[in-house]
Amino acid sequence: MKTLTIAFAACLMAATAFGAKADGTRTATDKMSMKYAVTIYIDAFSQGKLTGLAEILDENVKLTTSSGTDIRTYSKSDIIYMLKPTRDVEQNCKTSYSVIESLPNQVVVKVNMKYNAFTKVNYVTMAQTVKGWKITNISTVFQGVS
Repeated sequence: MKTLTIAFAACLMAATAFGAKADGTRTATDKMSMKYAVTIYIDAFSQGKLTGLAEILDENVKLTTSSGTDIRTYSKSDIIYMLKPTRDVEQNCKTSYSVIESLPNQVVVKVNMKYNAFTKVNYVTMAQTVKGWKITNISTVFQGVS
């Protein structure tokens, strides 16, 4: 019985050690989740926290922005290049997100970034891969801009 108790305690400690780290870093399992990808995306675009962004962007990701009749499309390298000057710069906005559509291997998330004078609305499409959830498409529109 003593051996069984020790074995159980060892398994419990191992499971706890692999599940979370004291310093707040995420485990490999955490990094595979959809919530992780959404959090990394929001942190990058609203707070300039770029760590992990390249990993959650699919190699063929497209970012499309539209404001009025002006439509622009960007690649993964363009996205990363555009965000580098904003590293550690926190945007003066409130962010929120909601899942618009959820399928077993694909999800569409609406991310709102509400500024004083306008709202930036991002529709983020993600696909589940063997390497976790990857962002495959981002469509951005600006509301309240004249």
